[in-house]
Amino acid sequence: MLKLYQHRDHEHVLRVELTELMATINVLRAASRKYRFLDELFVCVLRNKMKRSANQAAYAVTASLSSITSKEASLVGKSLVGLLMSNQTGSAAVEEFILTYPALTELDAEYVWFRPMMVAIADELMGKVAYGVKVRAAIGAALSIMDMVSDSVVIIDYYATDRSGYATLLVGMVLGNLFFQVLLVYGQTRGIGTSRLRTFFLDSLAVVSFVKPGLDAWRVSSGQEQLPGAAFDPLAEMMVSKFLEVAFEGIPGMVVQCIAFVESEKKSKMAILSLLISAGSTGMTSTVITFDLDIDPTKRKNNPKWMGLIPNVNRGLAFGNLFVISTTHILAKGIITALLAITNSAWLMLFMACDYGLYIAYKVVRSDLSYFIAMPATVAVPFSIVMRVLEKSVVDFTGCFSYRLPVFVGGAWFAFDLAKAQVSVLVVAHLYNDA
Repeated sequence: MLKLYQHRDHEHVLRVELTELMATINVLRAASRKYRFLDELFVCVLRNKMKRSANQAAYAVTASLSSITSKEASLVGKSLVGLLMSNQTGSAAVEEFILTYPALTELDAEYVWFRPMMVAIADELMGKVAYGVKVRAAIGAALSIMDMVSDSVVIIDYYATDRSGYATLLVGMVLGNLFFQVLLVYGQTRGIGTSRLRTFFLDSLAVVSFVKPGLDAWRVSSGQEQLPGAAFDPLAEMMVSKFLEVAFEGIPGMVVQCIAFVESEKKSKMAILSLLISAGSTGMTSTVITFDLDIDPTKRKNNPKWMGLIPNVNRGLAFGNLFVISTTHILAKGIITALLAITNSAWLMLFMACDYGLYIAYKVVRSDLSYFIAMPATVAVPFSIVMRVLEKSVVDFTGCFSYRLPVFVGGAWFAFDLAKAQVSVLVVAHLYNDA
């Protein structure tokens, strides 16, 4: 059926070829005779034409399998292209496609071949459509480059205005993130066979040129498989990379910029813009981690109790809401951290020591300190403490919902952390005004 894509711009030819194909395959012939709308559904799926009005009308289709019309099937088929744009993988797009429409849910339950065939079509379309997979890759690369450019401008400004301490800290954080990203590339490629050095060099080049987020997004969206000998599959590698970016550059860099901004007598527009870009970049990273992990069909099947935060329909709206929540959360957390540091740095150090100490004690009491990655006992404890501190920092500053899972901070502590963050805004604002 995938060969019919070449006729997408010639609807009549596509219909004729599809009819002939379905007549030659037993399962398709039997299904099309029973459900006359299937031909129309597959034609519109294969044409893959983006029409906003059709997408909006499709969400109103609630007909069952026995009552859906060819006109409604046409609207449903045309809506797949929008789902390919809002999901990271073909399987995730098909999952939303099937669960959005009752008729397709029933069809999936009746025919075991329907979902695998749709996933194969979706994967192929994501590789061919110019505005599908490439949009996510371009956004990832663009945000990373924008963040780098804005940070560079701010660093130059700090040096020019005798605030070299802040500039040095930002440079150190950027270099620290690059170091750990290259270290991740080494760990990912060290077990690969003959192409190990070439892959390591190209991926490291992507890291230092700040386009690795876009490359990771492209690999996941295009459905690339885990290379033989590689430490992670593409999705896991992207998640680890984003975690390192947030923990070693996004959060500390945001705090430094907030302190410099609050202390500065002149609030320049460039400083405000850089602050917003940094918050948006970190917020996008947090959103992608939550969104892509949650909508992955395999993870939803294996962990139905914890996966399913993102609804089965209108996922684009859910993505936007997550982005706004995360971005505003990191802005609020960064500003109150800066206000407390300026009011009394000793208070900030005491609060952080108590906060992180309480979390580590909480994990120890629950016999949950050791991280879930297998390693020798001699390094397990120090490694686990470092990872627990980093994951708590990510939750504190971004509110990343993926870290509510039991293997990370857990639901109870996640809820406590979010409540504490909201209360601390009011408390720190009061302390700053009284100082």
